[in-house]
Amino acid sequence: MKMFKLHITPDSKILKQHLESQTQAEVLPWPKTQASTPKLLICYSGSDGPAHVKAVMTLGAFIQQHMATQVYLDLWDSLSVAREGSLAWHSRQIRECDFVLVVCSPGLSHSLTTRELIENPEEDESSWESSNSSAEAVIGLIGAEVCRAKARGQDLSKYMAAIFDYSEESDFPTELSLVSHYNLTSDFPLLFSHLHGVSLHRPGGYLKISHISEEGFTKLPAGAALQMAIRDAEIMKARRQAAVQN
Repeated sequence: MKMFKLHITPDSKILKQHLESQTQAEVLPWPKTQASTPKLLICYSGSDGPAHVKAVMTLGAFIQQHMATQVYLDLWDSLSVAREGSLAWHSRQIRECDFVLVVCSPGLSHSLTTRELIENPEEDESSWESSNSSAEAVIGLIGAEVCRAKARGQDLSKYMAAIFDYSEESDFPTELSLVSHYNLTSDFPLLFSHLHGVSLHRPGGYLKISHISEEGFTKLPAGAALQMAIRDAEIMKARRQAAVQN
């Protein structure tokens, strides 16, 4: 089996590059399935703490820098969110964006009945409390859109759900059971394939996308920052669970 390598650059020129191999006869042109850079809205819950929110923000930065995708996050557009209201802002972005990615976590799949966060002077709770206030409403809105699209026989590929390594499959809410699920960061190539309509497998070989593979993404500064943010969030999750048990 032959392996074709696709070298990814952090800007929009990615859509003009070619698949490289050892001989000219095996060079395959990049399939131009996107007329422009895809727009991706990332939704999440803030109830899992500021470390989880930071992991989501770092994920957005990585995708925007290294997957040739324009990312939209509420914390990156706080003035518009304040002016329009969170639900109205998310509703508009859902309509205008090409894709919607929901980062699932325990706080998104169910409402917390007790305060699980350990008192820590280094953490500012206000940043995640406000973002969590409308998280359930936003996911309900997305779930309704998915159900309508399903009932009409429409394509559901606009909607995706993902978890980080510290989350569980059970964290995917029922509302998102019909959409594609990804485990990040190991499924970065699949996420890229979804965003750009690129097949990773073809007769006699498969595509290995440089810089976003599981073993390669941490070589990038944004990838290393994402890995650290995920580890920090995992540590905080373990501390919260220990606090609840005690």
